[in-house]
Amino acid sequence: NGSLQLPDDAKEYPLLLYTQLQEMDLTQVFAAVDMLGLDVLNSRNVRGGVDCSVVVRTSLDQAFLPSIARTVMYTNAAISNMELIEVEAIGKALHFLREKKTSHLYFEDVDMKFILNKGRFIVPGTQLNSNLSHLFLAGTYTMGNEANLHFDVAILDVLFGNNKRRVEKVVTDQELGKPRLVKHLALQREAGQYKLRLFNKQENLQAVQQMRDEFRQVVYKYQIDTTSAPGQPTVGPLTTESREE
Repeated sequence: NGSLQLPDDAKEYPLLLYTQLQEMDLTQVFAAVDMLGLDVLNSRNVRGGVDCSVVVRTSLDQAFLPSIARTVMYTNAAISNMELIEVEAIGKALHFLREKKTSHLYFEDVDMKFILNKGRFIVPGTQLNSNLSHLFLAGTYTMGNEANLHFDVAILDVLFGNNKRRVEKVVTDQELGKPRLVKHLALQREAGQYKLRLFNKQENLQAVQQMRDEFRQVVYKYQIDTTSAPGQPTVGPLTTESREE
């Protein structure tokens, strides 16, 4: 459901859309968005399935086409059987590990919320457990530009975990066990160069809190209804107004 305003002689048409997408193939989803120019993930890197609740606030031009610069999108996604294959950022961040261990990652089911705010992705925090490690991720990424991704990583799992055994556990829905020796890392990209930094607990808390604050500010400014979960009916205020900062 949603609303579309069509005033006479308008140069732009405000659009507010609430929708549910179910049993989507992640490879096909990323194939559809490859044209957006995402340079961290693309359709060749991702496998899996996803159900999601999506809120889109944008404006269409006179040809009824949207623009990233005019678009704010909130997504609440439930992802299953996700695999990441030969992701450049992961390979560069973990270059000290064997390629066999980092080139193909298998993930437990993932619940993820994120916002796309005019070309900038904001992830306030999500658990991403894989054959490589228990992992908590929060971060921001601007399309074609800088990235600031913060990870809580179980270092002993990364360095000494039995990769074959962990893949088997993920694929067969077995418990991975408790994370061992969690450290806080930041993968940052500027001018196309990735840098991996080690953060202490306080630095990491401050960085993650800034991302959550930015996420909440966008939700408040654009009056985004975040209550709908994947598989539930979409209900929200049908208004194309936004709050001024």
